[in-house]
Amino acid sequence: MSEYGSNKSFVLRGVEDTVFEERPVPEPLGAKRTIAIDIDQNRLDFAKSYAATDVWFPPKKNEGESIMEYSRRNADEMMAKLGLADRGPTSVDLIIEASGAAVCVQTGLFLVKTGGTFIQVGMGTPEVNVPITMLLVKELTVKGSFRYGPGDYELAIALVAQDKINLKPLVTHRFSFDDAKQAFETTKAGKSADGKGVIKAIIEGPQ
Repeated sequence: MSEYGSNKSFVLRGVEDTVFEERPVPEPLGAKRTIAIDIDQNRLDFAKSYAATDVWFPPKKNEGESIMEYSRRNADEMMAKLGLADRGPTSVDLIIEASGAAVCVQTGLFLVKTGGTFIQVGMGTPEVNVPITMLLVKELTVKGSFRYGPGDYELAIALVAQDKINLKPLVTHRFSFDDAKQAFETTKAGKSADGKGVIKAIIEGPQ
């Protein structure tokens, strides 16, 4: 990610612990804007308080609207309301797609600027329709990533050691080893009984 940092704009799709491990990185690397997208408002609220400069809650899909049509409309509305462009200083340089959902992949491709980069991290729908002609015309760079690559751990450790990233807020819930089942159920639900959204749940080791 360091090669994209200085004075760039990022969009990170899918607010979860895996993405939050990436989300704080753009700012210390010099990113000017980091936009988080999710369908869970609790996660977006956390993202805004933690590291995102902007957040986006996608609109609902219209009846009879195809996934591709919805993806394009979602991208168009986001660009209009957040003041994004296809080129220039307000364009999106890099998309990190971490949900794996078809609509999110398509929206990211519509959203990223001409000549921009799209990185697929999330694994979800195994086959996705891609607007290939648009991808060619926009001359996009598309990369796949299985979570981490060479140098990521070293970079992460260095940023934490220099106090450029605070990881403590990411741990939103802790459970004893005996309550491990509850920890998984809470994570699946996305929030605990008190309504607090889950970002990272930690299960303590056995006593």
